[in-house]
Amino acid sequence: MPNFNIISLLIGSALTLLVYISFAIITKLSNHIGSFKIFVKTVYSKIDESTCLQVINRPEYRIFQIPLWIEFINTKNTSIIVRNLNMILFNDNKEVAKTIQINYFKEKADSTTKDYFANKGNYSFVIPPYSYQKFDLYFTLKDTSINKNDFNKIKLSYYNSKGKLKILEFKNFEGGWNSEKIIKDDDWHELR
Repeated sequence: MPNFNIISLLIGSALTLLVYISFAIITKLSNHIGSFKIFVKTVYSKIDESTCLQVINRPEYRIFQIPLWIEFINTKNTSIIVRNLNMILFNDNKEVAKTIQINYFKEKADSTTKDYFANKGNYSFVIPPYSYQKFDLYFTLKDTSINKNDFNKIKLSYYNSKGKLKILEFKNFEGGWNSEKIIKDDDWHELR
């Protein structure tokens, strides 16, 4: 009879261990079920309420501006990290320059109140499981800061949770610094 108790104990322990391992594997796999999507919409600037995605001519230089809304939709059971989100200008497939991320603006020059862009001025984000988040972003670049090198494509870049650089198509922008286009989207676009 003692052998039966030991065998029953061993079988029970083995079954418990098997159930625990199976549960851990299923939990790990279920964390990766779902998707992570990024949607964007070019909008009027919060700074002056008239600027859209466009090149603005000044007497001494030209400035390229991208006011943007971005939505992150995470349907996974794990948090997603988006680090150092930025825009990159390309001439065909050659990188020309990265834009400058605007952190905040003041409605009045003498004001101490700041209106922040992105994640309180930070262009890195942690997107919780099963969530949706929306942010106002603002990117800019002067032609004199990149020796007036021309561009015709805009791509969005960021580093993911594993530190891997992701580059997604944003918009074609024919004419580059000489463009007179003013782009304001009527609807959201998914980046792929």
